[in-house]
Amino acid sequence: MNQISRLKVSQIDRDRFARATSTELEGKQILTPSFSPLIQNSMELEIYLRRMLSTDSNEHLGTFVMRIFDASRLLLPWVNMKNIKPLDADTRPVPTLHKQFLDKTITLIDPATEYLDFEFHFDDFVNLASKVRFPQQVMTYLNTKERKRKNSPSKDYKRWKVQAHKHFWYDLDRERRRLNDFITNYFDIESKFETKILMPPMPFVDNEGLLDIAVRVNNMSKALAVDRGECATYFLLSKSTLRNPNILTKITEYLQNDTATLTMFKFKNLKLWEAGTNIERDAFRDLNQVMSDIKKENPKKMFMLLEGSYQCFPSASYGFDIVSSSLRLLDVDSVYGTNAGFGGYFVEDNLWNTRYVDLPEIMKNNGGYLPCPCHICRRISYDGKDNELKCDDKKITPEEWNHYRREHNLFAMNSLMKIINRAIREKQIELVREKIKNSTELSNLKTLIPQHYESD
Repeated sequence: MNQISRLKVSQIDRDRFARATSTELEGKQILTPSFSPLIQNSMELEIYLRRMLSTDSNEHLGTFVMRIFDASRLLLPWVNMKNIKPLDADTRPVPTLHKQFLDKTITLIDPATEYLDFEFHFDDFVNLASKVRFPQQVMTYLNTKERKRKNSPSKDYKRWKVQAHKHFWYDLDRERRRLNDFITNYFDIESKFETKILMPPMPFVDNEGLLDIAVRVNNMSKALAVDRGECATYFLLSKSTLRNPNILTKITEYLQNDTATLTMFKFKNLKLWEAGTNIERDAFRDLNQVMSDIKKENPKKMFMLLEGSYQCFPSASYGFDIVSSSLRLLDVDSVYGTNAGFGGYFVEDNLWNTRYVDLPEIMKNNGGYLPCPCHICRRISYDGKDNELKCDDKKITPEEWNHYRREHNLFAMNSLMKIINRAIREKQIELVREKIKNSTELSNLKTLIPQHYESD
């Protein structure tokens, strides 16, 4: 049974391989290219709320992503608060900031099933499982892994884990009723956050066998979501799949026949700017070409990249309509926390995070200010006498700085999406390639963008 799509995609302009859309989902609008921040803690959620409810330009920031275990502790209280009904039936509830925010933005809940395998956030996954009713097979796997992680020698545990994750999905796939239950349980959880776009729980694909399971999960999920909401097609992939032509061919064939309006990709820990990734870069570019061609044939299709990091800008100008990254613009799992010191500052002109210690020199050449016109950056100045950065003439603490730079990053990513949108409207999409070429750190990503492409 084909879904009747709730996503209404209207292509408003196109320049060769790039396009801009105005997309609506139940009264909420997405203007693409669009940046969708991955929100991971309460500070980031508050930053994003204030941005979306401000009078500042935010037309390219209409969606946000949250991992399912983070949403359980951060977002669910907001949703519950939004739905509290007044005691007096004759009075209307007073709109809260949380309600205004949720009524304006589109929530995307990442199933985060890679953490069935990965060590980072595995404890968060176990905590989530303890609060919901997963199939017994899932609970048995989680409990066994937790026991072996604590009691087995490191080498033995790693050897066991490599095989156990694959066997978990193979066994789940053989028992389709349990797989059906697993997907249904996930959709039950996602629905609690009132998301209108469901994401299927996926195996972390690093071989063709797991890709075959991913295809079946996508197909089953569409059938199970018919009465629930929009269901995206989703592929959770190891970056090693970009070196596997068979896997990429199978994905291409699936995309060309898929009925879903929205397709989402996540390549874990992808760093195509690094040396020695020529093969991966070429494969990623070819995948973008496939998506661009599909959208040219069917303008109602949309594609989204999760955890895109520095690949967001070139990706949003080619195959992907929506790109997502953390508010640090770094998507490698790490133990980064509030006491991590002064994080880097994203310089829009260079498309890269500059080290905090290098900012004084940059500011000296910019009249003592950061090279960004956003409201937070205009408050920050360099005090040459004290040799330190200050906000409103007060010394900045690491906690304050890491708050400020996230606010700045939202502004910067919205600005970059506007640059692509304007280039499309003015039929000058080649300027995007030129901007990447001029980046000191990311110039090799220029090969992700076609140099010569015939006009439509």
